[in-house]
Amino acid sequence: IAALLLELGATPTEARDALTGTALDIEAPGPDRDSGAGILEALAAAADVAPAACENGLDDDADGLSDGADPGCDDASDDSERSAALPCDDGADNDSDGFIDHSPTPGVGDPGCQSPSSARENPQCQDGLNNDPGQDTLIDFDGGASAGLPLEQQTGPDPQCVDKPWLDREAVPPSGGCGIGPELLLLGLALRRLRGRAP
Repeated sequence: IAALLLELGATPTEARDALTGTALDIEAPGPDRDSGAGILEALAAAADVAPAACENGLDDDADGLSDGADPGCDDASDDSERSAALPCDDGADNDSDGFIDHSPTPGVGDPGCQSPSSARENPQCQDGLNNDPGQDTLIDFDGGASAGLPLEQQTGPDPQCVDKPWLDREAVPPSGGCGIGPELLLLGLALRRLRGRAP
């Protein structure tokens, strides 16, 4: 057991302290002549010396990120890579769709979570609603199936959401001033200027 604790990175002193500090006391309280510190508890001793989840070099929450790169780690001493403040990294099914958090493995995590830092598990493209009723009658990236809509309420996929279940916008964004209107205005001004120069 001591050798395994040393493999976990404990110093000899840390291994000894973990073994004696977590042992099950079996006789009079404290160390005794016959039983020493008591019965060794290997798992408890290992947990005592193992590095915290945010400094062990592992992806403990299976979100594709580990330690300092994981948004669930505020500092290296955190015992969990999950964050209660991030719906896509908190270990809970916040939208009751049967999927939990972000996962780099396709089909495993919540489709509404593009990354562990995503703000919602049920953005518009995965919330089971038609968020752009004036534009179409279609729902989500999959017609509402992953959001749990009954078969008779499911539709075809919304084209704005196809392959983007994490998108929080079903409506096609406005053109923002681009298009033929401004170009026609400029063409008209150019023609007026050319007419003014003609002999």
